[in-house]
Amino acid sequence: MRAEETQNSRAGAVRHVLWSAGWDSTFLVAKAVLVDCATIQPYYLFTTSRRSAGRELFTLQRLKMRIRAMAAGRAGRILPTRVVEHDALPVSETRAAQYASFRKLAYLGEQYLLLACMADYLSLDQLEIGVYWDGRIGSFLRDARVGRYPAWAAGRTPELEDALRLLEPFEFPLLDLTKHDMAEQAARYGFLPILRETWFCHRPRGERPCGECNPCRYAMEEGFGWRIPLGNRVRGRIRRTFYRAHRLISDPDYVVSLWSRMHRSGQ
Repeated sequence: MRAEETQNSRAGAVRHVLWSAGWDSTFLVAKAVLVDCATIQPYYLFTTSRRSAGRELFTLQRLKMRIRAMAAGRAGRILPTRVVEHDALPVSETRAAQYASFRKLAYLGEQYLLLACMADYLSLDQLEIGVYWDGRIGSFLRDARVGRYPAWAAGRTPELEDALRLLEPFEFPLLDLTKHDMAEQAARYGFLPILRETWFCHRPRGERPCGECNPCRYAMEEGFGWRIPLGNRVRGRIRRTFYRAHRLISDPDYVVSLWSRMHRSGQ
C-alpha cells in the first residue's frame, strides 16, 4: 500500500500515538491532527523515577491546547491522554527475554521493554512511536526494517526474529524523516512554533534543560543545541569529558563497548 493510501485509510480511524511532549512525538501528533485530519488517542508512560515527568505532563497539556486551537473547525482532534503508570505494568518473561535478545544486537533503552508491556496491557498492536531517521534506534530499524516494513533479504536468524518481536506492537511513521525534515514540514504547515515549545530534558535545572542528560546530548549532536542554555551546554560537555576519561581508565568493558560502536559506525 502506498504512503498516500495508508495516510488516507488512517484519516477516518483513531490513531494510537505515544506522546512524550518531545519534538518527534509532538510533530507526529500535530501533523496527524492538523494535516491528516486524524483523531488521535495519545498515551503517556509515567515513570516516577524521572525528574522531568511533571514537566512533561504540564507541557503535554499546553501543547494539546495549542494544537486544538489550530485545529478548530477541522476534522482532526485529540482525545484525552491515557496516562499509564510504569509501576503498574506487568513485565512478562517473554517480553523480558525478547528485550535481552535485542540488547545483544544493538542498544535499546529499557523504555521499549516497558512500552511493549504497555501495548500488551492495553491490547494495542499499532502504537505509533516517533522514532526518526537518524536516531539511535532509527539507525537500526533502517537496516532491519522490522514489523510492517520489508524484512532483511538475508541474515534473519532465529535470535534476530525473536528480538524483533519486541517491536511488533509498534508503528514507526517518522522512520524516513530527520529532525530537520520535521522542522521544514512543520514550518510549511504552520505549526513550527508548537514544536519549539516541546520538552526533552530528563534532569532539568529549574525550568531549563540541563545539558548533561542523554536527550540533551542527542539534541546537541543533532544540531538542536540552541534549545539548551549556553552555560548548561558547556557544563554538560565538561562533565561528559571527565566521565568518559574516568571510564576509559577504570572500566575495560567500556573500552571494548566504545571500540565496538566505533567499528560498527565505520562500516
